[in-house]
Amino acid sequence: MQMGQNAIKSLFPILFFVLIFSRSVTGQNIESATNQLMVDIILQDTIVSENKLRSIHSKIEKGLLTVEDSVKYVHTIKERNLLLYKYQENIKAAEILREDLAENGVVTSELSPDIVQKAIKQFPSNREYVFDFQWGEVKLTGVLDKWVMYHKFSSPVCIGDNSYLIFHYHHISLRNHSIEFLIFSLDDVEGYQIKKKIGLVYS
Repeated sequence: MQMGQNAIKSLFPILFFVLIFSRSVTGQNIESATNQLMVDIILQDTIVSENKLRSIHSKIEKGLLTVEDSVKYVHTIKERNLLLYKYQENIKAAEILREDLAENGVVTSELSPDIVQKAIKQFPSNREYVFDFQWGEVKLTGVLDKWVMYHKFSSPVCIGDNSYLIFHYHHISLRNHSIEFLIFSLDDVEGYQIKKKIGLVYS
């Protein structure tokens, strides 16, 4: 009996190490997946959509745009600066969710009051990113120019088994911006999988 108790006690340090190591690996995976998700979204700023190409072609045919100007326009999009605001937008994300919860809004309807409440409690204070983005020329910026395209994200918060919520603000121009919440999961192959997009504002 005593030997059995001693054996169990000897396992405690090992189990504790395994638990801490598992949490550490999971945390690293979440950070890596979140970074890649943000970069993939920001990289879309340099993509000329098929709808935009059709619009350009139509303007050329109607004589509203020269071929030379269209080439310059496409080049400007492809060479656009890719900017991420250097502070996580956690306080704003929690504030929007509180308002949504109080009004039984879009996010609350898509998820549930319990899940939204759980997410609100997990958002930390706004934090500065402490890493360097090296993918696709994405740069951190502390200057928010209303004339320039940029992105803001919150930190991800866990809302279920392998399910995370992140806030995304996309400043497009002086009068255009979008706000959405993304639900994603970790994926061993792709790094992450977006499970749902909940758009709140697009103007």
